[in-house]
Amino acid sequence: MHYDSESPLALRVTDTGTKTFMVYVSHRGRPFKKKIGNYPQMTIEEARILATQLLAELQSSGTDQSESGGLTVGDLFNRYFQGYASKCKTAGDIEYGFNRYLRKRIAAVPASELTPKDVEKLHQELTQDHGPTQANRVIQQLRAIYSYAEKNWLYEGRNPTKAVKLNRENARKRFVEEDELPRLLKAIDQYATPKTRDFFKLCLFTGQRFGNVCKMRWENINLERGVWLIPEREFKNGEQHQVPLTSAAIEILRERIDKTKNGWVFPSRRGTGHLRSPYRYWYLILEKTGLTDLRIHDLRRTMATYQTAGGSTLRVVGDMLGHRSLTATEIYARAPRKTVKDSAEAAVNAMQALAAK
Repeated sequence: MHYDSESPLALRVTDTGTKTFMVYVSHRGRPFKKKIGNYPQMTIEEARILATQLLAELQSSGTDQSESGGLTVGDLFNRYFQGYASKCKTAGDIEYGFNRYLRKRIAAVPASELTPKDVEKLHQELTQDHGPTQANRVIQQLRAIYSYAEKNWLYEGRNPTKAVKLNRENARKRFVEEDELPRLLKAIDQYATPKTRDFFKLCLFTGQRFGNVCKMRWENINLERGVWLIPEREFKNGEQHQVPLTSAAIEILRERIDKTKNGWVFPSRRGTGHLRSPYRYWYLILEKTGLTDLRIHDLRRTMATYQTAGGSTLRVVGDMLGHRSLTATEIYARAPRKTVKDSAEAAVNAMQALAAK
């Protein structure tokens, strides 16, 4: 930052050589920044006049007139989502996370007034109510929102999340136990809508990630061969993934064919998109079963657990879940599709047998 000796003007020069005129002063005990134009489109004489006028207005009004002064945390999120997050594979999760954990708490707070102490308190509350890992994820998301705002000139104050020390995390091991599975499947049938019922069961019977099941398209499913192809652009490790479909999964899909119209296996209720937020029914199911610590992603871990319990090797389970191999040798040791499918069939049959008791 280069400062002018004749006015409250400063010149900011980025690594790419972009030159931006700014007002940079202390106001009411806090740094005040505002972009007023770029050089050479604006001359230094014009910038000095605008900087002097802005300082006079600031002193006479006694209020913060910075570009981010009028933006709330909710405004920053909207800009972040529209400009970046909506294009991510996890867009639905990002939007849901903000709406559930942050909107009521801080969305209306001016972005410049959220302090590190506020964020620390928020982190502690989230840790107590939702666990250490979820609390970390929420703060990391808030940190990303502020970082995006800083990068795109929406906010020029301090990032209030950077001083917060995150919780220590342990790998999650939760899956649906044998005595819990009948209750869960019964509640899914009883309390979910037909669409969300099928969704939850396919998450369990395929062992695939929440986002991938949301985005299932009929064009990627071959019911005759019993294969669901997840394109590389949608899969976490960036590779195309073939999911062997069990008999139970195929039965669900056959029943859904005539219930969809726009190419998605689980279309949204409105518009042309896909299902994004089945959480309302998931939490209802958890409330009715008492399995309050269970997450949708735990259904994926449950599939893997039952495969392993049925005698499948970790390599077979890894192929079902689409885990990337750790060494070059393992690339040549992938299990045949039939072996993976037989293992998945046995796991689903065992779960259904328990549910029928």
